[in-house]
Amino acid sequence: MTTMTSRMSAMASFGMRGATLALCLAVAGTIPMMAQDASAPPQQGDSGQPGGRPSPDQMVARQLEHLTKALSLTPDQATQVKPILQNQMTQMMALRQDAETPQSDKREKMMQIHTDAQTKIRAVLTSDQQPKYDALLAQEQQHMGRHRGGNGGQNDQAPPPPSE
Repeated sequence: MTTMTSRMSAMASFGMRGATLALCLAVAGTIPMMAQDASAPPQQGDSGQPGGRPSPDQMVARQLEHLTKALSLTPDQATQVKPILQNQMTQMMALRQDAETPQSDKREKMMQIHTDAQTKIRAVLTSDQQPKYDALLAQEQQHMGRHRGGNGGQNDQAPPPPSE
């Protein structure tokens, strides 16, 4: 009985870590895909990725378009957010390709990269847009939890608003 309990506990712990890692990875990949306009023709990237995946530039463009629509970003805000998204994408890709960093450290670093980008984006937003952004992040966490077999984002919380 004790062995069964410890196995279940280990599986639950692994599931939480997996769900958290999936959330970090998903930000770079699934948000842009959700924002894709169904009427737009599929774009071919030079990424050489299997399965017709979008290139990193296309992913950033889709993510920026999604945020622009969801938060009503001004052109000036979009100009400020784009390099934040590009930097996040570059860091995430470099970390994924880093064969020397242990997987457990990668997860932690990816979470930090994601949190840093969220903080920078939030700083660009108006006080009216910030709650919408926080709700968007919470919605994405729930979406990832349901699709990755996690807990619906119940224990994964968006970063708290910075104190002003």
